[in-house]
Amino acid sequence: IREALRGTLHELSNLELELIGERLKSQIGKQRKSLGRLVEGLQNRRSATIPGKVRSEMNQSSNAQRLKLSEVIGDRRRRLSAQLTRVDRQMRRAQKHMRRRFEKVITGGQSESVLDYLQSQRKKPTVVRLIDKSSFVGGVFTLLVSECILLLYPEYFFLWYTIFMSVLLVARWHSYQFKKWTYFMLDFCYFAQLCNYLQFFFPRSCTLFHMNFAYAVGPLCCSVIIWRNSLVFHDVDKVTTLYIHILPSWLVYANRWLIAGTGSRFEELAQCEAFGTAGLFTAFLGYLFWQVLFYVKTEVVDAAFLNSDKDHQTSLRWMALDDSKAVHRLVLWLMRKYQLMGPKERFDPRTHKTKIIFMASQFVFTAITILPTFLVHKYFLVNLAYVIAVFTAGVYNGGEYYIEVFSRRYYTQFEKTATAVRDFNADNPIDKTTAEEEATSEKERSASDVGFREPPPMLSDDEDGEDSGLDDFYDLLEDDASREMLEDQVVSGLLDRVESQNSGNDESPRDSSESQMSLAEEDDAEKDAHGSTASSKNKDV
Repeated sequence: IREALRGTLHELSNLELELIGERLKSQIGKQRKSLGRLVEGLQNRRSATIPGKVRSEMNQSSNAQRLKLSEVIGDRRRRLSAQLTRVDRQMRRAQKHMRRRFEKVITGGQSESVLDYLQSQRKKPTVVRLIDKSSFVGGVFTLLVSECILLLYPEYFFLWYTIFMSVLLVARWHSYQFKKWTYFMLDFCYFAQLCNYLQFFFPRSCTLFHMNFAYAVGPLCCSVIIWRNSLVFHDVDKVTTLYIHILPSWLVYANRWLIAGTGSRFEELAQCEAFGTAGLFTAFLGYLFWQVLFYVKTEVVDAAFLNSDKDHQTSLRWMALDDSKAVHRLVLWLMRKYQLMGPKERFDPRTHKTKIIFMASQFVFTAITILPTFLVHKYFLVNLAYVIAVFTAGVYNGGEYYIEVFSRRYYTQFEKTATAVRDFNADNPIDKTTAEEEATSEKERSASDVGFREPPPMLSDDEDGEDSGLDDFYDLLEDDASREMLEDQVVSGLLDRVESQNSGNDESPRDSSESQMSLAEEDDAEKDAHGSTASSKNKDV
């Protein structure tokens, strides 16, 4: 029985294997058929895209016909490649021709590029005045829109702040790239704008709101007074600087007092607890985080680049070099008083001592200016009066600039032009102030001693020095009427001088040449007396 069962099991296993084999064969056959149909369909679709003449040739089964077909296809590929090359060459020529025509239309047929032409045109008085007028209109309009949204729709002020500030920062980045001032955008005020942006992603974070509130009413608002930021509508750089320092205080004011019950996503910020030691600690912690990043970026990562390229400056190096600012003089006086620096020692931005002094000074300034946050955050009237006072300071600085600097510069340039027309025979019709030249040369020498150039004067908004009269004189020469009148006067003056040399005595050609040589020698002597820079400019005129 056992052997019979074994035989039966063996037969059953063989039968099962046969059945499995049959199933596999049938499945493989089906798959072969499906693959055959798929290949046939692909071939049909491929042959449908081939021209009829080539498709008829493909039906030829002889090797000679297939070889001929491959040659035809290769020839057509080469022709198509050549045609594409010609089309590409023609497209490049057309683009180059259109670019030349565009440059010719823009530049008027000059050989310089469009960018250089626009930069040169931007310096012309007519273009400068047009830009200033447009900037004035834009500055007034943006101020009115900001105040309207703040007072009527405070729940949307954060949206307006985000859009408007982003536009200002992008424009400033573009402007600072040409001036090589991009490292100034690593300053603390820009870090504060980034923290305000983060509030959008954390609308219920009271910790972040307390930090932003401390930065806005502390160092940013106080910088308007310390650095004399001014509301000068026609100057985009000054308006941008003022908005960067003053708009965050308007934003936190709206979130603190005006958005309650409006349904804003920041409505819960108005219910945050009073500003206390926890908020003060958070603000200091955020400031130290920025200071470490700033030091690593400017003094470690990019230190070699900044030391090799003296045109690029940072705020720390600028404050260390510019001894005309009150902050620089105050810190220097304190360091000498407490014998941390010698009586004649000056700041050198390359030394660790100077870097530590200015970083510590900025930390002390930030800590002192954050202290009023306790009262400003607690009382509505104090916050309102504080914001109005800071804005009034910016408006007053702008009015002082218009009255004391801009108006005097505007009328002086016409007076100097009239003087230049009357005294057209003078080698230097508009003299520079000797004291200003000596001060400038002294600053350049001191800056060159420490290995850096004089920092850009436009970065500070506390003082706006007058442009040199000679530059104003050159700008006014762009005006057709002034230029023609000056040319007529100069030509008539030269003719009078020639006639005066030839009249009175009959001079020989040699005497005349000697008199002209003596006149040239006198002119050269006078030019040397006035200085090589002014003489070269007047010679060009």
